[in-house]
Amino acid sequence: MSTLKADTIQSTGGGAATLTKQTAAKCFHLGNEAGTTILKSFNVASMADTGTGKQTIAFTSNMDGNSMSICISPQGNVMDKPYIDAQSSTGYRGNMVESSTFTDRAQSTMLHGDLA
Repeated sequence: MSTLKADTIQSTGGGAATLTKQTAAKCFHLGNEAGTTILKSFNVASMADTGTGKQTIAFTSNMDGNSMSICISPQGNVMDKPYIDAQSSTGYRGNMVESSTFTDRAQSTMLHGDLA
């Protein structure tokens, strides 16, 4: 059996290596309840609290358009109704609603799509 160890894998052109017949999340984030602090992330440049129950995420590396799949999940109360109400190649806004009212709630998101 052989072992491959590497710190960085790049394409022959020096960019990101192409995955064949597989996909990987291009972005994820875990934000605090107030929507002001990124607790963990990948490909997230910033997070802004844009209102009660609303967090806007900006990407470090843009997507190739706004055709992407974003999964948003509240941390804690399962009664929350999370949804994405705006997305673009540069970021997205996630909202938390509980009993028809925007509610601050820690949230995590994961995004699949193509980078620009």
